[in-house]
Amino acid sequence: MICPSTSRNQHDARSLEISYGQSAEYEQLLREIHLGIALSDAGRDIDDQIDQRVASLIKKHRNDN
Repeated sequence: MICPSTSRNQHDARSLEISYGQSAEYEQLLREIHLGIALSDAGRDIDDQIDQRVASLIKKHRNDN
């Protein structure tokens, strides 16, 4: 399960928006974030299913407690 919002999570989201927010790619990344979180929460592998940038962020913030 993904950790609740923290300043680090918000910083990563803001960084993603700054990097890709003005591009058509940003909307696709947002869709993949939602899909990746759902897959992660369901215990499914996300590596081959979503963009690797998104997978890296999800893994970074996943809480496996």
